[in-house]
Amino acid sequence: MSRAKGRVAASTILDFTLSYPVTLPPDISLGGILRTAESNGRSVLGMVENINIGADPFAARMLARDVPDAVLADLQQRQGNVLVRCLVIGYEQDGVYYRVVSPQPPAMGTKAEPLESEMFLDFCKEPHYLTAVFGATLTIPLAQLIAAHCLIVQSAQDGADSTVLLDIMSLVGETFKRQPETFAAIENALVAAGF
Repeated sequence: MSRAKGRVAASTILDFTLSYPVTLPPDISLGGILRTAESNGRSVLGMVENINIGADPFAARMLARDVPDAVLADLQQRQGNVLVRCLVIGYEQDGVYYRVVSPQPPAMGTKAEPLESEMFLDFCKEPHYLTAVFGATLTIPLAQLIAAHCLIVQSAQDGADSTVLLDIMSLVGETFKRQPETFAAIENALVAAGF
């Protein structure tokens, strides 16, 4: 299967927005991690924080429910851009992951794609990349984003001997122990997601 690639349409050192020309690729979801193509020897990593399918209200309704294949095929024929906002959570340079904001934003027009499962888990092994998410200005509730990210981690580590999810939960607990309402919202979102 060929992996879908969006192009950077806007970027800062804190976030970047990808544009997909027709419809959202199936391997991109809220809480996932995308990597830009290498530019100046570095690939920027971002967590998907928002997906905007543009001004097509029909397409928006279809994403929210089960849709017959024929209707989805029609959606794929519609022209319009899908915009995916990613929070910068690190970068990769010479095969090494850095879990801090990249010194340079990704270049305009740079392609980006999701990390493969093994690379995803390798990056997530040290969950302090989430501190960039905890302090970011979000367009969705933090609890919803953390729950979505945890679902992807759980899926990626399925069958693997990994403690990544436990490490993430430990960091969340430590970070929000003095903010009981935020911690409770995250717990509730995780329960609603099936944890």
